[in-house]
Parts: sequence; C-alpha cells; structure tokens
Amino acid sequence: MTKKQKSSKTAFKHIIGIVLAVLVVAAVTCGVIAFMRQLEHEKDKEKDNAQNRNTASDILKTEDDLKDEEKVAESSNTAKDIMDAEAEQKTVVEQDDSGLKIAKPEISFIADENGQIAVGGQVTNINETEGTCTYVFTKGDSEVSASAGILPNPSYISCETARIDKSKFTSGVWSVKIEYKSKTAEGASEAQSFTIQ
Repeated sequence: MTKKQKSSKTAFKHIIGIVLAVLVVAAVTCGVIAFMRQLEHEKDKEKDNAQNRNTASDILKTEDDLKDEEKVAESSNTAKDIMDAEAEQKTVVEQDDSGLKIAKPEISFIADENGQIAVGGQVTNINETEGTCTYVFTKGDSEVSASAGILPNPSYISCETARIDKSKFTSGVWSVKIEYKSKTAEGASEAQSFTIQ
C-alpha cells in the first residue's frame, strides 16, 4: 500500500470517527430533549389534575355552602313564622261582656331592693297610651297595693316599676298580680308567689 493510500485510509477512518461521534452526540441530545419534554408533559398533567381536584373541591364546598345557606334560610323562616304567629296571637284581643278588651298583663320581675319590694310587668296583647297597672300583693287576709303608669311600646304596654316599702309587709310567702284598667280594656295577670324574709 502506498503512502498516499495509507493517508487516505487514515483520513477516511477519522471522518467515520467524527461522523460516528456526531451521531452519538445527536442521539444523546435527542434523548435528553425527549426526556425533558416528557418531564414537562408530566408536570403539566399534574398541574391540570391539581386544578381539577381544586375545582371539584370548590364545587363541593359551594354545594355544601348552598345547603347550609338553605338550612339557615329555612330556620330563619321557621323562626319568623313562629314569631309572626305569636305576635298575631297577642294582637287578637277578646272582649268581655261589658264590651271592654280583655287585657293580658303578666309579672316581669319581683325584687328586694334596699328595703323596698320592686315589681314590674307588661300587658302583652294590647297597645294604648292611657291606662293604669295596679300591683296587688296578698298574704292571707293582708293586702298591699300600688298603682303605676304605663309606657307604650310598638306592640305592647310596659307597666312602670312600683316600689313599696318593705315595712308594709310581714315576713312569709306573699303573692302579687297586676290588674290593668283603661277606658277600653281591663284584665288581671296570674298571681306569682315570693317570700319576704
């Protein structure tokens, strides 16, 4: 083999080596690019899944919130219906044989305050601007009474508080009731018991 042939064969081997090296580098580069794309694709899929999970969770939460709101609305409607029925019941006013409205007073509190017996009440079924609340205390044959004015409210009457000196009472169990009287209505509450020491 001539020197020229040897040189050409060596050059050919070098060229083939370079081509092979370029092909290996290209193959590795393509593999790396494909791997990176696969990773990005997996990340995108995971992101989509997370968004879908969040959306589904939000939808479920929204449905639960709506159910809760419906329950609250139903509950407040029921409470409103009950309050309306009670208000309606209170505003239905019967009349006695003399044509006067039958008032329904009730005792709100009885207290022993600094040597005085304090008592307060209200008339729940009527609302007017003139009338008198009389607190009548009884124990056996003993009786103590005190009259008080009224304070009209939007839907009922408050009886002003009466304060009676404790010296007017003997110790023991007493009962008290309110008698309400006006030009158009009258009525008495049930008696409530309390003890004086």
